[in-house]
Amino acid sequence: MPVDNAIDEMRLLNAVAAGDVKAFGELFHLYRNKVYTIAYRLTASAPVAEEILLGVFLQVWLKREDLPAISHFRAWLFTVTRNKTFSMLRQMAAKHTATPIPGDDELLLQAGSHPGEQLQDKEYRQVLQQAISRLSPQQKKVYTLIKEQG
Repeated sequence: MPVDNAIDEMRLLNAVAAGDVKAFGELFHLYRNKVYTIAYRLTASAPVAEEILLGVFLQVWLKREDLPAISHFRAWLFTVTRNKTFSMLRQMAAKHTATPIPGDDELLLQAGSHPGEQLQDKEYRQVLQQAISRLSPQQKKVYTLIKEQG
């Protein structure tokens, strides 16, 4: 990062730490596409990536007093993004592993279930499977051992 950009970023971080909403908006617009892209690549779901984006910047706002002390904000932001994304994937996986997930045919036969919930469950399972397929072999092994084999 060139010196001017580093100075501008530090100016923004100091302004956000002081509670400047306009500076926070600038910071959001500066990094939103990068954060969204990371979340989308890991989840392959636009709504989930959007939720992660908002969660990341909510955390930035809540931790605003600590921002000037962060020497590498961009790295910190991407670490927060990664952690929020994996947390979201874990929540989605836990939701689906806590109760047996019926197959597609069983979904159609279930009485009393809301069709929207069935579709959402199916989409979450697809997102989870896509995310798992993008993991490295070691990460897949860890996931399998933890979630599927207890």
